[in-house]
This record gives sequence, structure tokens and C-alpha cells, in this order.
Amino acid sequence: MGGLEKAVLEFLSAAYEKDADAALQGIVNQRLMADGFGRKVGFEEWLSFIANASYILRAEGGPVQKLDLHGAPGITVDDLNRFLKDLRTAIMAYCALELPALLEDTTGHHAFFGKLMARDPTLGRLHVYTTNYDTLIEQALDDLGAQYADGFVGRSRPKFDPSSYGLDIYFPGDVAEGRVRRFDKYAQLFKIHGSISWFSKGAETIQRHGALGDLISWRRSAGTARERLFRLREIEQQLGSEVAILPTANKFAQTLDLPYAHLFRAFGSRLAQPQTFLIVSGYGFGDRHINRIIDDAMANPGLVLLVVDPVPGDATMDHLERYQAAGERAYLLSATTQTNPPSIATFDDFALNLLPNVRWLDDFVALRKLEKTLAQAKEGESE
Repeated sequence: MGGLEKAVLEFLSAAYEKDADAALQGIVNQRLMADGFGRKVGFEEWLSFIANASYILRAEGGPVQKLDLHGAPGITVDDLNRFLKDLRTAIMAYCALELPALLEDTTGHHAFFGKLMARDPTLGRLHVYTTNYDTLIEQALDDLGAQYADGFVGRSRPKFDPSSYGLDIYFPGDVAEGRVRRFDKYAQLFKIHGSISWFSKGAETIQRHGALGDLISWRRSAGTARERLFRLREIEQQLGSEVAILPTANKFAQTLDLPYAHLFRAFGSRLAQPQTFLIVSGYGFGDRHINRIIDDAMANPGLVLLVVDPVPGDATMDHLERYQAAGERAYLLSATTQTNPPSIATFDDFALNLLPNVRWLDDFVALRKLEKTLAQAKEGESE
């Protein structure tokens, strides 16, 4: 979050002009100068103040017409609405990440999903819940030739339909088998805070995969910061209304609306299933609405929790210690030696080095079965 905040605010500070956008530039510069990025008020909380100020100003019939913000005295609702749109679109643009192709580099994403989907199919399907806006997971699954349900149906105009999560993929077996078999490479993906490819069209939530290309092209584009800001605003107008949840304290209220209500209900329902293994990576237990679901799920005697975090924060440790004190099955995989940047117990390290190679496991099991058979045969001969 610190890197995202720095990139977005430094771009907007350079793009805003003193005359045309003096108020907005004042807000950004005040934030940039406020004791560095280790300040007590984090990026999410600061964004919450901006969003709440905008809500107060735009309330129809409300008594407040202007507000005094640090760096921007007497700011109007039009200024704040423009600022929030610029912030939202810039955040989405800086989250438009590209994953190296599988033939170029086997990344942690490729290894993680490839290994988990190659599990014994009787163990159940892989369910992935992410708060990230980017499409790295989708790119990895595409590279692996996997099929996945992401809540959308259709190709030319994909629309959100939660019933699609109840579907699965099977294919006919050989005629001699007389039965159908389940397609192995299949996953269910839940983007519980939305995505850079999600947009609103009337009352519907739709997908526009071309949006990623527009945002990636913008990140690579040349020109002055001011010129790039105008180009970013053009993209924002073309895309329409995004449905990704901005990282503010209002996230919980937004999750009560569609389509997020379906996604969070599915998350809670899944964690209540018997023999469920929950891997948490990259999440620092900073969202209360997500923590509540995990807290409730820890009462499930069939749930095992593994947190992968090289440098766990206070919130993570507080939750783990509380789970472990209650005798619940919660484990932490962290770094034994600290490096900067961390290299042990990261997502890539866990996926590439610690998750077992399923083919190797299959060969290992087959070898052990052969050894047992030979041992039994030898005992029979000795008798």
C-alpha cells in the first residue's frame, strides 16, 4: 500500500497545475509532506476522510457547502468529486500489472495455482478469494490452460451471475469406462473487493477485459504529467463507473451491496465446510469485515489455517495468538532470518519451494507402494 500511495500521489502532484487545480494539488502535497509514509494515519484512513468529506458536501439539501481541508481551504464538492475520480482511476492504472508469460518465467502465481489444481480431484475444487484489483491470477490461470469460474457468464458481454459458481466441468470418459470424469484444471475465483476489469452498466456489473490494455498502455505512455492526466481522464470516461472497492474504511458498507454480498456469503459458506484448508498470503488482517468471517470460521473443527507471511504485523500475530490460545488449528510460516526485501516465507518462496510438487508426490507414493509389495513378497518367500 505504501508503494501504491507514493506512486499515485506523486503523479497527481506533478499533474495538477497551481491555477486550475490548486485545491487538489494542495491536498496531495499536504499528504506527501506529512511526516513521510510511516505516519499514523494510513492511506486507507486518509482516503476515508476524503470520501466522507465528499459525501457530506454532496448530500442533497445538506447545510455544508464548503469544507476546509489541510492544504485546501474552502474546497467544493465539484473539486472533491474530481479528486476522487482521479484517485480511483490512478489507483486502478497502477494496479494494471502484467505477469510474465509461463514460457518466459515460472512465477509464484504459476506454481501456486498449477500445484494446487493438480491435487487429488477427490479433495475438492480450489477456491481463491482475493482482495487485489489486479488480474495476475487470471493471467496465471490462462497461461496454465485452466478453466475458472469468476462469477461472470457470457463472452461478448460478460455479466455477473453468482449461480455460475455452482457449475463445474466434466468430460466423457472412454466408451469402455462408461462414466464421465471431472476436468482437473479448474478453479473458482472470488474477487471480493472488485477488479480493474469490473464496471457498472445500469444495474448490472459487467467485465471489460480491454480495460487492462488501456491502463497498461497509459502506464507505458510518455509525455508530461499533465498530458498523461488528461489521457487518464479520457480512459475513465470511456470505461464508465468502476465497481472496485476503493481502499477506505467504508469497505464494509460497500460489501453489503451487489455483487459483493454474494461473494462474501460464498466465502463464509466455504469456510464452514468440513476438511477445509485455508492458506492466507499477503493479507495482514487489516479489514474487519474479512476478519469477522475468519473469526467465525475458526469455530469449524474441520478448518485448518496457515498464514504465510515473512514479517507478520501486530494484527496478524494478535489473531493467530487468539486462535492458538483457544486450541484452534492455526499455524504461521514466517522468515527465520530477516532480509530486505524478504526472500523467505514470501508468496513466491512458498509457491515455488515449499508447496510440494504433486507429480513428485505421486511418484513417491507409487515407489512406497512398490516397496511394500516387494517386502510382502519377500516375507512370503521366507515362509
